[in-house]
Amino acid sequence: MKHILFFTFLLTAVGFSTSFAQRISPELLNVIKRLPSNQRSLVVNEYERFRAGPSNRSTLLRRNLGQGVLPSSPVISNEDALSEESLLDPLDNGPKNKLELLVELEAMIAEDIKVNDLELDETGIGTDSVSQERKFILLDRKHDLEKVLREIQALQLYVISEEISEVKSDQDTELLPFGYNTFNNPPKSINRFGYLGLNSQISSVPSDYKVGPGDYLEIQLYGQKDAQYSVPIGRNGILQFPGIGPLNVLEQGNSFQSLKSLIKEKVGEQLGDGVRVSISLAELRQIKVFMAGEFGQPGQKLVTAGSSLFSLLLDSGGVNEIASLRSLTLKREGSPDKVYDLYDLLLKGERSEATLEEGDVIFLPTVKNRVWVEGEILRPAIYEITSNSTLSDAVELSGGFSEKAMRSAITLSRVDDSDGSVQFKTLDSATDASFQLRSGDRLEIREVSESNRAAISVVGDVEYSGFYEWK
Repeated sequence: MKHILFFTFLLTAVGFSTSFAQRISPELLNVIKRLPSNQRSLVVNEYERFRAGPSNRSTLLRRNLGQGVLPSSPVISNEDALSEESLLDPLDNGPKNKLELLVELEAMIAEDIKVNDLELDETGIGTDSVSQERKFILLDRKHDLEKVLREIQALQLYVISEEISEVKSDQDTELLPFGYNTFNNPPKSINRFGYLGLNSQISSVPSDYKVGPGDYLEIQLYGQKDAQYSVPIGRNGILQFPGIGPLNVLEQGNSFQSLKSLIKEKVGEQLGDGVRVSISLAELRQIKVFMAGEFGQPGQKLVTAGSSLFSLLLDSGGVNEIASLRSLTLKREGSPDKVYDLYDLLLKGERSEATLEEGDVIFLPTVKNRVWVEGEILRPAIYEITSNSTLSDAVELSGGFSEKAMRSAITLSRVDDSDGSVQFKTLDSATDASFQLRSGDRLEIREVSESNRAAISVVGDVEYSGFYEWK
């Protein structure tokens, strides 16, 4: 703290702490703060010397060196000593970016190195002790100046990379395809065999769960007989029940409910009505499904039997941004294809659940029709549309108009397939609600103009000034 106060006092004493801060931009202040602490005050001195004009720089340098004053004075550490009020550089009374200011600083330092070299040449002639002392001062100063110059050049590269990042950030604000980020979170656990280990696990067994080889049953007998068994279903679908014998799990169908009925029936026949039985699934088998199309990680996957299609989507490593979210297809041998529109889930919360089975193929095709909706709309984005989507459909997908939307003048831009030109059309959301959209259409909803008011303005010596209805 004493160190900071001392430097603040020193800057105030030499008379440029406030004026210097008011003459440079906040960007330059930030740049100076990135310099090593032993070089910040040197930059401040060079900036002051640069402002003195070309005719006075050498004079100032000679006077300082003649008095034995080194520029490597204490560090500017107190941010309050460098107020960030001014946004303009006084050298041209115009706004300057960080890179321009750094280039300016580089030129200033380079010029002072030349002046310092001239002083070295002149001082080198003398052999007395004063000349030798000045020579050492000049050599030290040259070393400091060259070090600052290298730091400024390094900062230039940093600022350039910063500006490139800002450009990329601006580009990121452009419209993005709707819905993909929901499915593009990384999966929790995928092992080297492609097994999805966490999210695809099920907490309860579906009523229509189909048992098969690999499932483990927990069977507990109570009443006139107490016993507990953990029994697997074999590869041939046979369950070896101790004390009862082998049971064919497919005898009454392969659902879990039918298997429970079968076991209870056999227990009653073999052990009598006084024995009760409780049956649960202890461990579910793993099944293989295949993911094809525009998935981030297509291929064969191992999932827990009874897992849902949507759990698989969330765990599967994401989808590509050219995937159709409205045509997800489940292909199963012996059954017709089922097509799922994921927009129903994302926009309406409707979830048509599907339980996965061994050998299922999940196909995600490429998107065919898209429109761009931007401006005064609640959810600007790129939306997938069907072949018969209308203007009102696109507005509904986008969440509806904002409160400032000019609904009567929606701009549609469309590429003409014949010559590649862009055609423009103005649409009214009321009269053109059924206007047919095409893939590639761009809709822009403008903000209502403040001047477009059917009202009169009351101003002056009145109690309530403002706009009033015009009749």
